[in-house]
Amino acid sequence: MKKIIIVMLSIFIISGVNALDDVSYLQSIDIITENDIFFEDLNSSKEVTIDNTIFSFNTTFIQNYSKGVSLAITHNNDSKIKFDEDALFYNFILKDYYGNDIGSFDGNVNISLPWNYSKGFIYYINNNGIIENVPVDLQDGFISFNTNHFSTFVVTNRKYDQILLNKITEKESKEEKIILRQNKIAGILGEIIIISGTLFLFVYVKKRFGSK
Repeated sequence: MKKIIIVMLSIFIISGVNALDDVSYLQSIDIITENDIFFEDLNSSKEVTIDNTIFSFNTTFIQNYSKGVSLAITHNNDSKIKFDEDALFYNFILKDYYGNDIGSFDGNVNISLPWNYSKGFIYYINNNGIIENVPVDLQDGFISFNTNHFSTFVVTNRKYDQILLNKITEKESKEEKIILRQNKIAGILGEIIIISGTLFLFVYVKKRFGSK
């Protein structure tokens, strides 16, 4: 009987720990490709291809980061914003020679992404979760655009007008608040389960064995 009670209490406490684990909504960054780029090693066009994506750096950018940069590409949707199923997410993570993050920068980088559709659109998700349309050029199986900042870009063959983009942002913001509330409640319940189970086990053990 004693063993059964201890096993049941252990399961009770473990379920509380699992409830706390479910609270974590942070996703690890899945690094697809990471490259150190030294401009002196590039050809005259100052282009480099990473993960089938072509980056072309202009003179101003190269002068500002003459020692080189580190560039990583991920494809996970950290923003939680939902586009159509065929949408592709590109997260460009740029660091200088010393390992410092570069968000925006002087100069421009032209990025060409492989794209086999007759039409295409690119949207930029800024740090505040606002979605912005990006001018693009479609040519020779690539969709290209210029940028002076690196973050999350979405490539899709569906055009979203600004009203719809605003609705998507507002909807995702509301859903995120609901998820945060649910996670907070789950975390509190998990802590209550762990504390209650621990106290119950302590009292039981003390009464069962302390009197002897």
